[in-house]
Amino acid sequence: MIFDQHIDKMVNLFADQFFLDGDAYLYRKGMKAAPIRVAKVERDEFVEAYRRHARIGFWAMFLSLLFLSTLLIGVSMSNEAVDVETGAYVIVGFVSVLYLGLNLHAWNAPYRALRHRASAGVALTTKEVRRMAFDKISYGELAGVAVGSLYFVWIAWDKHGGFIGWGRFWMCFAGLMMLVAVVQAVRKWRHERS
Repeated sequence: MIFDQHIDKMVNLFADQFFLDGDAYLYRKGMKAAPIRVAKVERDEFVEAYRRHARIGFWAMFLSLLFLSTLLIGVSMSNEAVDVETGAYVIVGFVSVLYLGLNLHAWNAPYRALRHRASAGVALTTKEVRRMAFDKISYGELAGVAVGSLYFVWIAWDKHGGFIGWGRFWMCFAGLMMLVAVVQAVRKWRHERS
């Protein structure tokens, strides 16, 4: 199921903050901060707690979108002055910001619990973090982002008539996606050559 794959990817990203070190782990907030030693049991508890938060957060987001969209449709049927398209963007924006805030809180739970422990080393340098990031991302994923940007071009032309109204937003968004994918692919290529 797509939902389970999405949750698994989120949990794997979260678990990447813990680096195996003998029979224990080193926790680096955001994969780059100074490491803090944690036991395997602690690491497993953090990962399982994040998995629970991710599942609950996803379903809360889905049900909130469903409820608020239904409410918007009901209000728009009784009041023709309500702009449904703008209301839909407001609802999606509000629920997304709320979801991201709650996810960030769950993501930083190990830091809050471990911040009083002594560090077991120094933070990674920017160069080391960049190397790790480029090693994790594939050219296929970057190509997927570039191809995915074409969907937003289609939305701009088919639904909004190109560079008119919301079409400008979707065209700019597609261009930004394409630019990010190309720049990251070039940076990854240059990194691999050096």
